[in-house]
Amino acid sequence: MNHSKLIVRLIVLFLVSGGAGFTRSFSTTLTEEQEKALTGAMEELTDPVKRQENLKKDKKAAESDELVKEVGGEFSEEIYQLAAKVMETVASDAKGDPDKMEKILNKAAKDPASFAKTFSKDQKKILKQLGEKIERSKKPAIH
Repeated sequence: MNHSKLIVRLIVLFLVSGGAGFTRSFSTTLTEEQEKALTGAMEELTDPVKRQENLKKDKKAAESDELVKEVGGEFSEEIYQLAAKVMETVASDAKGDPDKMEKILNKAAKDPASFAKTFSKDQKKILKQLGEKIERSKKPAIH
């Protein structure tokens, strides 16, 4: 199983399902307010306490969170860290427009592999390393 592809699917699933809560706070232009909203959304992704508050309000996001934990195990927080970086890129590419962000994420949900190709070099490196760590953790130890 290619864990990197699965991670991309999880990120997309979480951002699409929980994305309404994260992306709807953006305005249509890159303003100080939009930057503040992006920072808040990223904090909700990377801060477990804030994320749990959001998950209590959104059943779909909570279901996606369960999948992240099931696949990511001890590396779940790293998946969320990467998701925050991806969210930042999506917001930047959409120039803060929530409709454009939603369109990007919906397209990503249909073709996660193509979406992953749009990741920055750093994001691709993190994705690969994370996939390898998860894969190693799932293999039984040889005694």
